[in-house]
Amino acid sequence: MKDTVRVSFDVPIEEHTFLKAACVEAHIPFRELMQEVFHQTVENLKKKKLKNLLKESIEEMKEAKARAISQAELD
Repeated sequence: MKDTVRVSFDVPIEEHTFLKAACVEAHIPFRELMQEVFHQTVENLKKKKLKNLLKESIEEMKEAKARAISQAELD
């Protein structure tokens, strides 16, 4: 099992109640919804970072300052 941390933050009660009720109606466990939202956000941020790295690399190539993107930057 991967190392994990517990995430805790405060949200307005109206938003929490709305989401809990929506999960009940959709037969989706609240915890699963929150995990899915978190993981999707992480994936979107990774894609955005990669897009920016590629954009920078293309700009550097245009300016004849090309450099290789390392595997660490892609991860």
